[in-house]
Amino acid sequence: MEANKWAILIGVDFYSDGDARPGINFHTLNGCVEDVRRVEELLRTSFGLEEPFIYRLTATSPGPSGNQKEPQEHPSERPTYENIINTFQEVTKKAKPGDLVYIHYSGHGAQVKTAFEDFKPNEIDEALVPTDISSSSGRYLRDVEIAYLLEAMADKDLVVTLVLDCCHSGGANRGSSSLVRGIKKVDNNKLESDNSLLASQEELKEAWRKSRAGGGRTVRVENHWLLETRRYTFIAACRAHEYASEHIFDGKTQGLLTHTMIDALKNSPSHLTYYELWNLVAMKVRERNHEQNVILGGEADRLFFASSRRELFYVVPITKVTETDQGTIVEMKIGAAQGITEGTGIDVWPSSCFDFKPSERLALLRVVEVEDSALKAEVSEHYGASMRPLESGFLARPHVVPRMSVQLVFPEPLGADQDAITKAQEAFNQYGIPLSDKAADTSFRVHVKDGSYVILSGQDQQLRNPVPPLSIDPDRARSAEQLARRIIHLTKYYNILQLSNAERNVPDEWLSISLEKKHHWFPEKPRLAKDKPDPATFLHSKSCETTDNEWLLLKAKNTSGKELYITVLDLDRSWAIDQIYPYAPGVIYQPLTLDEILYLPLQLTVPDGANGLIDTIKIFVTTEPTSFRWLELPKLAGPDEGRLGRANHMKPKNALEVLQESMTFPKSRKVALISAYIPTGWDTASCIVETPKPKS
Repeated sequence: MEANKWAILIGVDFYSDGDARPGINFHTLNGCVEDVRRVEELLRTSFGLEEPFIYRLTATSPGPSGNQKEPQEHPSERPTYENIINTFQEVTKKAKPGDLVYIHYSGHGAQVKTAFEDFKPNEIDEALVPTDISSSSGRYLRDVEIAYLLEAMADKDLVVTLVLDCCHSGGANRGSSSLVRGIKKVDNNKLESDNSLLASQEELKEAWRKSRAGGGRTVRVENHWLLETRRYTFIAACRAHEYASEHIFDGKTQGLLTHTMIDALKNSPSHLTYYELWNLVAMKVRERNHEQNVILGGEADRLFFASSRRELFYVVPITKVTETDQGTIVEMKIGAAQGITEGTGIDVWPSSCFDFKPSERLALLRVVEVEDSALKAEVSEHYGASMRPLESGFLARPHVVPRMSVQLVFPEPLGADQDAITKAQEAFNQYGIPLSDKAADTSFRVHVKDGSYVILSGQDQQLRNPVPPLSIDPDRARSAEQLARRIIHLTKYYNILQLSNAERNVPDEWLSISLEKKHHWFPEKPRLAKDKPDPATFLHSKSCETTDNEWLLLKAKNTSGKELYITVLDLDRSWAIDQIYPYAPGVIYQPLTLDEILYLPLQLTVPDGANGLIDTIKIFVTTEPTSFRWLELPKLAGPDEGRLGRANHMKPKNALEVLQESMTFPKSRKVALISAYIPTGWDTASCIVETPKPKS
């Protein structure tokens, strides 16, 4: 049976006056009702939403001749606390499993003194602000209650989209054409009416607990709203300390997020995933307001307002395009931390692309300027005859093919292996892999032995983990090409492994980490917290041996004195690189505030008979948002299917990476030499997880 599509559309322009909350005043907004009107129009015309399934709650400012103390709508149609929760519960009751629910809130957001001190001590509540909040009976709709309502939808197997075009803190009016959706201080008032009418404290506590711990494959979005992101996707206008603005578009006020999202969906020639939509919207919003960062969480690989999913290809969006007398300059939010150097080549696809065929590439860029987490590049050449102008939001993928020299070891006598050696030389030349005849300058040595190519270290020892021999097929050229791709794959892996900041040589200056074993079942998922009391830094327990199915806990504390952005990669024994935190599909980075600690549980499974294997957990912290996800690698091809697994179920290998490795780069193109140096603004740390070596 085909799924029904439901919509809950909440827009709050008018906030009634009142003195129930001393010192707190929510000014009237202008574009929130227009937001939900435009969203409804989009969902009707482009996504099949029909009238019986639409629930509207709006508060329109009174007209000149109306009652100036109330919105124009009938009381039953206003976004009061009671009407909002009743609408959520009615849709949950009426919808059948598998139905799609779109929820859009435009209005004020707030940070308020918690109403749940018994299980949220010393914390604040994030809240949506109903139209009658200043009245004696007004109530906030708090994060714990939102979590409870969404948990009920998830329990019924509904597929939910939640869009919040509001903020949590910010400033006052930023100009005549821009108004902030929020207030600049925490509401510390505690009224009797603040007690929840939705559920008992115990039921709300359980919803909160599920959002913080227990089974689950994702972490909270941006550490606010207490959302577990199970069976739903979450888009927020800004981060917790930022503001969401509204602007005038075509003579009418709208929220910047809502307007940009509608525009992207209308103009896309293909059905976008939430990740692809976020890529477009986040860049366009930052162009208009560089202090507003759109947040994405949850099932970002799902198609917008649909049940289907599509594999995500992690690429880097273009943030700015400038036309100069010298040509086109393109900017992106990646840089030295990912190993980018001047001269690195970057391919560009249109924003509507989702399968990244070589034939769809638009242009080749060359990097001309590199900073900590940013770069500038110029157009080197256009692909095809269209010469389509580049735009922000277009998708890019750096080549990043570093140089690590290889020595081909000639067997004696050479005999029948001559052709295999010759084809390997030709393939290395085609892929720009430098050959060396000096052992001291060699990173890898390749032997031809027993009908296979065998890759060893420059010292003729096994690499940190085994590399399966590569059988030489009768088609020698094909086998040699596979060998070249393996060398490139291994080089990328070692480059990330060795990447570090030469100027950050003081232990624990920015990040203190530890790795410890936990006995039996460890009932947590990743979380962020400021636990007291806590040591300033952790003991240097940064390696351990583990056996099958043991639990480990990685702790990483921000000791830098400033907010950082944290990403955790696993460089595993199958030569794969996976981002394991933040894990949720499409989520790129996670802020880590001063003295905040990331608790990341890991569970490793070891293939039968495996021993002496090494996983490296590599933590990156940066002072600016940036993406490491495009650095992921699939496992190295080979007969060994076993791998070390994490607590989170890992996604399939990245097909775009396969495409990139299959591309050939003519010798005339410059191949970037990646340095292990990163400028200030970055730091890295690593933990080693090793399975015991066999006893002699």
